[in-house]
Amino acid sequence: MELHKLCANHEKLSPDPEQNYNFATLTETKTLGVSWKPNLDCFLIKVKVCLDSSYTKRDVLSTIAKIFDPVGLMAPVISKAKIFLQRLWRSKLEWNDLLPAEEYPEWQQFLVSLENINNIEIPRRILVAFQKLLRSMALLMPQSSATVQQFTANLKI
Repeated sequence: MELHKLCANHEKLSPDPEQNYNFATLTETKTLGVSWKPNLDCFLIKVKVCLDSSYTKRDVLSTIAKIFDPVGLMAPVISKAKIFLQRLWRSKLEWNDLLPAEEYPEWQQFLVSLENINNIEIPRRILVAFQKLLRSMALLMPQSSATVQQFTANLKI
């Protein structure tokens, strides 16, 4: 198999030792839909939002489906949107019916909050040194409510 693309966050991992890469100026790259800044070694959150004067249940589902998050970094945000969609299902709203007046402001506010989280940078690296790992402790905490289940893993170094 021949490798045709490679991006690294360190000079020693350079795809071509002959070529001089300027790692300080590397812009973001995308892999499997996830944006990554190699020079800062962080993931980027990017969501395209379309604000409108009216929305249907179909629009709500479409917006939720467009939030691609394979790593789960936006799980709390997506959960809030899915709970909103469940409420629309319980109200027996049809796909092309406009959102009720009491639901519209909440969905509009959610979309505005999505715009605000655009370009948040999340560091990819967790550990600094192996010696610290020997004295570390993992805290695993499952939590649930009537609407959402969550599992949190914290690493104490």
